[in-house]
Amino acid sequence: AYVVAEMDQYMATYSFAASIYTIRLTIYVDDLLLQVYGRSIVGTASRTITVVKALVTAFTHKLLLPLARDKLFLLSSNADAVKVAHQGLASLGFRAREDVRELGVTYAAGKATRNNVTEDRISSFAKRVKKIQNFSKVRATIGPRIFKSGGAPSTMHVASVRGINNTQLDSITAQAHACVSIRGNPTC
Repeated sequence: AYVVAEMDQYMATYSFAASIYTIRLTIYVDDLLLQVYGRSIVGTASRTITVVKALVTAFTHKLLLPLARDKLFLLSSNADAVKVAHQGLASLGFRAREDVRELGVTYAAGKATRNNVTEDRISSFAKRVKKIQNFSKVRATIGPRIFKSGGAPSTMHVASVRGINNTQLDSITAQAHACVSIRGNPTC
């Protein structure tokens, strides 16, 4: 709640609907992911410098929330783009990388990587469904609450970055239905 007003203002300023750039900011607990897409390689890199500097200013100067300099990375599907962006952002501590591995997930721009983490998260939550159903026997609203607050975020972590295939989505959907029903009957 502390960052909402400042981030709303930031997004209103930089995340406008334009045919030239698409800017997407994802905040996941204490991690930030800023994605910038564009048609022109150098133009997109230049725009990235502008929006990243504004984001860093919003967090460090306006909200007084320091960023961990050891976790500032630039990833790009184009070597020229990352060179241009790095020249403008190196002074803030950003490092150019081909990929970054955080919490077991490999983030890469324009490069296919294995998606074992998502599979592991889905199968781990599936093991908890029976227990959640038992909670729902006591109180009907418990299953849906647990899935919304724990199951969906844990299984869908990084899906906005990496995507998710139909098999994984079907599995998550089946788990969601199982959490909100007992022997096929909805609990709510």
